[in-house]
Amino acid sequence: MLQKILTFCQERLAHPQVASLHSTSLALEFRRHAVSPLWHPLQKIIALWRAPQPAAPHPDNFYRTLTRNAPDGIFVVDRTLQFIEVNDSLCRMWGLSRKELLAQTLPEILAGVDCDPDFFSDLLARTAGRGELTLTRPTGASRILELETTLLPQDLFLGLARDITERKQRENELHRAAEWRALLLRSLNEGLGIIDREGRVLLCNRAFETALGLATQQLPELSLLKPYWQTSQRQCLWSLCDLRGTPVFGAENPFYRAAHLQQRVSDCRLQVQPQDKTLCVDAAPLHDEHNNLLGAVVTLRDISAQFRQEQEKETARLRRQQTACFAAQRGLARDLAPLIEDPSSGIALYAQMLLNNLPPASEEAVLARGIVQETHGLLEVIRELRAMAKSGGARAKLGERPCAAQPALDLCENAVWLHEMN
Repeated sequence: MLQKILTFCQERLAHPQVASLHSTSLALEFRRHAVSPLWHPLQKIIALWRAPQPAAPHPDNFYRTLTRNAPDGIFVVDRTLQFIEVNDSLCRMWGLSRKELLAQTLPEILAGVDCDPDFFSDLLARTAGRGELTLTRPTGASRILELETTLLPQDLFLGLARDITERKQRENELHRAAEWRALLLRSLNEGLGIIDREGRVLLCNRAFETALGLATQQLPELSLLKPYWQTSQRQCLWSLCDLRGTPVFGAENPFYRAAHLQQRVSDCRLQVQPQDKTLCVDAAPLHDEHNNLLGAVVTLRDISAQFRQEQEKETARLRRQQTACFAAQRGLARDLAPLIEDPSSGIALYAQMLLNNLPPASEEAVLARGIVQETHGLLEVIRELRAMAKSGGARAKLGERPCAAQPALDLCENAVWLHEMN
């Protein structure tokens, strides 16, 4: 700065108008051109020179100030565990004044706290370590402190106390929430699981394992997208099939549709072989916060008992329908047999009489012989219709000879009325 001032003055004095002046005029011009513009900066420089320099802080005072204003509790004890220094934060934690704390020892203030016995013994032995303690204030409020201790030179012992009550409360809440989620997951009647895009089970509950019918140690080797084979014995331990027993792959597999095609699958009924279980599968794609496909969320519901009941009900319904149909057929046979028996018998007798009176080699005899054979077959149908009308075992008879009485029943079922038959 001074160098700039001197350079400025030399430039002003070397000016042609200033150099040609007398001494008095030179002094006036110098004051006007050099001193006046530089007067205020020179005053500032002189004031800075005359200002007293701040003294360097003493190390002890500096560290003592930092200690007393620290947000964590700090204390120092001597070889007898007597407090020789405490800060304001420690006083607030214990609810005592600085004078009261300095009048006590470390074992005295720790007598009213709850901490691990081993950590308490380490503190009394002045051993460095870290632990937690619960402090109950006179008001009844409890605070959790984390205490870290270390050795100092000259047989001093330093302690650092940090209030972690809020942190422990949040950790306990998270822990309880995790326990409740795990309990809820285990208690669900439906199997709940998360699979990756390869069909591997990443997370599941017990109901999920039970629905699959595999042991827990077998789940890491299982992929829900393909059958699970035991290579040593070449035996399929798990396979996903449809209700007809056909294995499902690709787009027919609900897990593949959710984990690869990003489609939601609801109420998909499949069978697990050879466990002989029927499952109701729900699956939905699983994405991360960036909308990347991770896998699928799967729920399994074992409906084997329900499916068997439904099959039994359907079988019973079909049996009732078949029984009603057989009853209708027996009633139809009972009404139909008398109507066609007499005309058929007459035709048979008349054809037999013609056959007896005609030359055996004539054309009329051949026709009569054909009529006799046909009427004998028709009479056989009539006998079976009568047997069906009288017996409840018509189902077995029709199973043995399905074509004997069926033409007559077909005529009636096709709306051929009795008056048209005559």
